[in-house]
Amino acid sequence: MKGAISFLLIVTIYLCGCNKLVDTSPETTIDGNKLFTNDQSAEAAMVGLYQKCMTSFSLLNGYLSRYGSLYADDVLKTNISTADNYFYNVALLPGDNTIQEFWSSSYNYIYQCNLVLEKLTASNAVSKSMKAQLAGESKFMRSLVYFYLVNMFGDVPLVLDADPDKTANLPRSPKSIVYRQIAEDLRSAQSLLSNNYPANNDVPSNRIRPNKAAALALLARVCLFSGDDNNAIVYSSAVIDSGLYSLPDNLNNVFIAQSAEIIFAMYPVSTLYNTAEGRIFGYSTTMAKPAFILSATLLNGFENGDLRKDNWIRTVSASGNTYAIPYKYKVYESDQVSEYDIVLRLAELYFIRAEAYLHNGNTIAAIGDINKIRKRAGLLDMETTLTAAEVQTAIEKEKQKEFFCEFGHRWFDIRRWPANDPASAGKTRADEILSIIKPDNWKSYKLLWPLPQTELLKSKTLTQNPGYN
Repeated sequence: MKGAISFLLIVTIYLCGCNKLVDTSPETTIDGNKLFTNDQSAEAAMVGLYQKCMTSFSLLNGYLSRYGSLYADDVLKTNISTADNYFYNVALLPGDNTIQEFWSSSYNYIYQCNLVLEKLTASNAVSKSMKAQLAGESKFMRSLVYFYLVNMFGDVPLVLDADPDKTANLPRSPKSIVYRQIAEDLRSAQSLLSNNYPANNDVPSNRIRPNKAAALALLARVCLFSGDDNNAIVYSSAVIDSGLYSLPDNLNNVFIAQSAEIIFAMYPVSTLYNTAEGRIFGYSTTMAKPAFILSATLLNGFENGDLRKDNWIRTVSASGNTYAIPYKYKVYESDQVSEYDIVLRLAELYFIRAEAYLHNGNTIAAIGDINKIRKRAGLLDMETTLTAAEVQTAIEKEKQKEFFCEFGHRWFDIRRWPANDPASAGKTRADEILSIIKPDNWKSYKLLWPLPQTELLKSKTLTQNPGYN
């Protein structure tokens, strides 16, 4: 059995009350005040949130990797289920249950973070150092969830209070305001968190709760996405230069629990498998064929000799056919933990810095960072004479090969990058790519997903994204 079960204490964070934005009910009647009577109980409450995130497939446990990859151009589904079909065909409906799950789980996690912050403020029994650590973790997790919300739905309600009477009918806040709050939370989090990761006695690595560098890494991503290139360089450089992380030479060591590249990961709690990605994208000989296969767009992008193709892609034969499937996470079924679900890893910081350098006109520095990733993949350096447009193309190609089927990276990138064609002013790379590979259904309004119909019916103030009415 997994050693983390005792570490997690099986304490859910549903302490009291519910979040009326998502109409959830508490799963336990535990008195929240009793969980903040000392350092140990307060820490158990925070750890309960991580456990809750991983108890079923949801926002932070497989959904972003699965549905983000389907919506973009990373994977195909061999047997299309209803939910998969909606995403693969970019034909989402407001009544889709998966959209509801994205929204509901997100606001559940935000509510729990707000509740922890509220209880910490009210408690006189929790030490100052523990309060700082848990407040930093709560702000980090709230920021992480809000980052995904604004990139899925655009403007969203900004909930910073655990009082359901104050949050029941909040309107959507502009994305710029949400990003500003995310950045504020992360700056606060990095000041509260320590350089070291919190000790976890029952698990083989301690990078499953955030430290200062994790907050800076996420802040670097947020700055890049919101157009603050100077700070994206500052924060990504701080993580890269910290000396805490390195790029494993062996690509098969990137996604293991002891990976030197992990900045922040989620610890698996299922006794059946390790990561959701390993289970979702994996293959067992009992299956007639793999559930997901890699797209020709992705496969054709690999150069000869690219070690990522050799190590992160598996070829299987089933029912007389040969399929290429994701193989970053190699554990399909096991009750022994050897792989974590990696949310932030060092390679992303090189891409963040490279893109920010490019935006600032420093193509040579951008190429230098890309070449670090290419070298690890066994590829030759790119020439420093590339134009800015060529460097942007290189970033796109290398990032897809590095981050395919990981937390929706590909989708969140192509939806924000401008179109390559100068004649396509106002369009995005998603418009260019998906109008070709999914021509029957693609429309630009689908850069945003629809808000769940049930939430619109409950709220007096929420409005639907254009195109879904």
